[in-house]
Amino acid sequence: MQKFYVDISGKYLGSYTGPHEQLPSMFSDAVEVATMPEDGRQRFNFETGLYDPVPVEFEPIEPVPFWKAAWDLLGIKKSDVLASIADPDERYEAELSIDGRKTYQRDDETVVRLATLMGYPPEQMDTLWFYVQTNYS
Repeated sequence: MQKFYVDISGKYLGSYTGPHEQLPSMFSDAVEVATMPEDGRQRFNFETGLYDPVPVEFEPIEPVPFWKAAWDLLGIKKSDVLASIADPDERYEAELSIDGRKTYQRDDETVVRLATLMGYPPEQMDTLWFYVQTNYS
């Protein structure tokens, strides 16, 4: 019978089918679990007894696809975002920050601040980011 092993951090180590007495030393401090992960990057969660999803990686995206997706999904344009900033100095700084970039990062301070200002929760921005990565790459 095949047995699966993770280390104490939940990292998958491998499986073994031989007798317990001949268990390889790499599994000596390991924890036996019921299954192997679907993806080797997943970590076993000891509280739930399941493997956690693979952490999401947000790629940098270019301004044109970003603003096209913002229009497609949220119905907003760059000018709408800038117009929503009441303070003229802050608006000018935001405009420089937005226009002066070759790419945007999901966790960029300006992106996060503008999303918050517009009332978009992080989950909605994540959806926007995935949409751009999937449909405009």
